[in-house]
Amino acid sequence: MFISMRRLCGLLCVAALVSAGSASAVLNGAFDGAGHPYVGLVSDGSTSCSGFLVGPTTFVTAGHCFADGAAVRGTQDASPTVPTWTGVSHLDPSYCCGIGNPQTHDVAVVVLDRAQPGPYAQLPALGAAARLGKKASLTLVGYGVSGFSNGGGKPQPLATFQRSYATLTLGNAGTDVSAEFFKLASTASGNKPGACFGDSGGPDLLPGTNVAVGLTSYGSNSICSGPSYAYRLDTPAAQSFVAQFLAR
Repeated sequence: MFISMRRLCGLLCVAALVSAGSASAVLNGAFDGAGHPYVGLVSDGSTSCSGFLVGPTTFVTAGHCFADGAAVRGTQDASPTVPTWTGVSHLDPSYCCGIGNPQTHDVAVVVLDRAQPGPYAQLPALGAAARLGKKASLTLVGYGVSGFSNGGGKPQPLATFQRSYATLTLGNAGTDVSAEFFKLASTASGNKPGACFGDSGGPDLLPGTNVAVGLTSYGSNSICSGPSYAYRLDTPAAQSFVAQFLAR
C-alpha cells in the first residue's frame, strides 16, 4: 500500500502561510519564480497543499487535502508570506477513502471569494494521459518539502513553501497508467527530483504548456524516495466535476 501525501501531515502542517527559506521546494527541484503563476499554496490552518487556478475563482487541488466545506486561504506568490485570497473547498462526492488508504476521485475545487487574474492552467483533452508515450516527460510544480535533515536520527522533512518545479518521467505507458492514476517513475533519491509532502494537488503539466494532465496525489514512502502518483484529470469523471464550478 502506498502512503498518502497527507499522511504524516503533522511533519509539515502549518498554522498559516509562512515565509520561505533559501532552499527551493519540490524535492531537488528548481525555484519557479514567475514561471507558473497559476500554481498556488492553500491551507485550512493545519494542512497545506499545492493547487492551481483553472479560472478566476476556480482552484483545483487534491481531494485528500481538506474536508468538504472547509474554509481555506491561499496565495499564488512564488515565495508566500501572507494569504491573498480565501475560499471554500468542495470535495468530489465520489472521493474515497481517507488517510492511509488508496485514494479514489482524489480531486477537490476551492471556490475563491474574489476573482484572481490569469493566466490559468488548462484541463487536458479527454484521454490525454493514456496517449502519453513511454518515458514521457511531465513538469511537476508545487510548494512541498525540499529535502530532509538527518540530525543524527530519523530524517525530518524541510518545508520551505516556495513554488518550485521539476521534470519527472512517466513510467511505461500502458502499464503505469491506470483508470485514475499515472506513475511518475523518477525517484527523489540522491539528487533526483520528485514529489513530496505539500506537493499534493500541484499540477503535472505537459512540457512547455499550462495543460495539467494530472495532479499530484500520493507517494511511495515517508521519505519520498520512491515514485509518485498523479490523479488523472483527463477522465470524464474528473472533468465533469471541475466543469460544474467553471460553469458558475
